[in-house]
Amino acid sequence: SKANKQAELMQTFVSSTVYPVLIISYEMLRKYAKDVIRAGVGLLVCDEGHRLKNSLGNKTINSLAAIPTKRRVILTGTPIQNDLSEFFAMANFVNPGVLGTSGSFKRVFETPIAQSRDAAAPEHEKALGEARSQELQRLASSFVLRRTADILEKYLPPKKEYVVFCRLSPLQEQLYNYFLRSNAIRSAVTSADAAAALSCILSLRKLTNSPSLIYQQCTGSVGPDSDDDGGDDKNPGASAVRKILDLRASAGASSKDGGFDGALDLFPDGYDTTSSAVLEHCSKMTFLGELMERVREGGDRIVVVSNFTQTLDEIEKVCRARDLIFGRLDGQTKQEDRTRLVEQFNQGYSGA
Repeated sequence: SKANKQAELMQTFVSSTVYPVLIISYEMLRKYAKDVIRAGVGLLVCDEGHRLKNSLGNKTINSLAAIPTKRRVILTGTPIQNDLSEFFAMANFVNPGVLGTSGSFKRVFETPIAQSRDAAAPEHEKALGEARSQELQRLASSFVLRRTADILEKYLPPKKEYVVFCRLSPLQEQLYNYFLRSNAIRSAVTSADAAAALSCILSLRKLTNSPSLIYQQCTGSVGPDSDDDGGDDKNPGASAVRKILDLRASAGASSKDGGFDGALDLFPDGYDTTSSAVLEHCSKMTFLGELMERVREGGDRIVVVSNFTQTLDEIEKVCRARDLIFGRLDGQTKQEDRTRLVEQFNQGYSGA
């Protein structure tokens, strides 16, 4: 069986030098952690290192930390967000104690730096935060090796980026003007409530992506801030949405309409979010559909990226309406299905 074969391979790695390198998933490592420890490890390399950003630890981090080795390397293609506790967790994993304890790091670096970024912070707090930030960068430079996409430029063809502005459809324009007159936007403009401002930005993003997202919000099928990726921690957009939700919760926000209370009257009779007919009310999706058809005519394949699963639902409608074969990969996709989807796309079984 597959499990027996895995156990045999692990025992071979532990008891002989036939396999000097072990490539193993985090899930399998948790299962065979004791065997890996018995084997003796001289170098531990952790890909997708952003998974080790939890400063409180988890089963994966604890299993890795238990492996006795003096050499640890974290590889990640995900930019470290402006969350110093996450940075500390990863730095402390590869260099235990280099930044002190969690408590001392918070006191010396995290708190002063966070306070200095407040627009209302006094000058002495800004000066202290800047000094601590410079010191942290100096310490980090001794063990963080950063490589940007610039290093690959000489090996890749020139990249062309186009920013396309899509004029709002008549329905989108009506909803936009309605939103500008709402209490939600008035509160965001007249108060210092960062959560309210971020929530308004999110609502406007949903409106420009598709009026169907607003319709679902108005009918109560989703909340005003529910356009999340489904819990994929590697997704920066999902992380941003969760931060908005946290801010709203801490501020006691209770708005259920997100600025569109009563806007259902603006939608045409018989508006059905499950039908591809509603795409005509979204200029961005109309443009995307035409663009994909042109690209398909040229024989090229297409990758469409969005932070939010609700928006991916709308893009899926576009593909179905234009008979474009597609595969979908998001935070809800099972791990075992992800490799298969990517392989099918690379082999040409799907166009998008």
